[in-house]
Amino acid sequence: MGYIQCGTDYAPTVDIARGHLKLNSSKEMSVGSISKMVQDAPYELSTVSALEVYVANQKAGTATYDFNANKALLKAYQSAGISNASTVADVLVLGLMKLPNKDFFELSYLIPTKLLPQVKGDKSDEILANVAKVSVVTKCADMLERAQYTEFWAELASNEASRMAFSSIRGCDDAIRAFILSNIASTFRNIKRSLLYSLLGFSNDEAGGAAFLSKADRVDRATSTADSIAFVKSGTGSSRNDLSLQVGDMLQLVEFLRGSN
Repeated sequence: MGYIQCGTDYAPTVDIARGHLKLNSSKEMSVGSISKMVQDAPYELSTVSALEVYVANQKAGTATYDFNANKALLKAYQSAGISNASTVADVLVLGLMKLPNKDFFELSYLIPTKLLPQVKGDKSDEILANVAKVSVVTKCADMLERAQYTEFWAELASNEASRMAFSSIRGCDDAIRAFILSNIASTFRNIKRSLLYSLLGFSNDEAGGAAFLSKADRVDRATSTADSIAFVKSGTGSSRNDLSLQVGDMLQLVEFLRGSN
């Protein structure tokens, strides 16, 4: 496989068979083997290739999410001056799925420089396309951080690039919805069902919204009605994560909800 300079995309060294990704070697990937590769040869191209396949397996749901391995891959990209924009975008979305944990924000500091939109200089059409792959993810992340939930789902509905960045990763939508629901439940005692569906991206799918809420721990089914959803009060001993709604963002969400009544 020929690696090229950062900002130009390339396909990772994988075989495509029956729709699944696998390493070219016969060795099976495990958390232990990946950790050993990262420890022994973190910047070798063979390690980079293995980590890319590992990300693809996490994306497909055939491997458990591994923050340390994904972080190591972005560090390797920086050290070697190479990158795969599609894989960088996947790593960032996988990190977003762990909100309110800080994974995404730690990973975002490791985005290869040439994939950042604010970097000046002439860029080829290919590099601009690669920058766009990463930019759509950071744009959506900013919306989630600011509690702009309806805007987030509208972005996914109207922008094919944004939609593909998220929908291509198994379980992504439900992970984002769980984060949104947790923030809303921590802020309000109850909310109109139709409005909650909108905030969770179920504006045109009431059945899907009902199915999602039927599995949600924070929903108080005993006091919820056909028109309103009530929330279970969180444990008094639980600590709030640093990336839960900040005061300013919470007020913005409150104003939005008031305007929807």
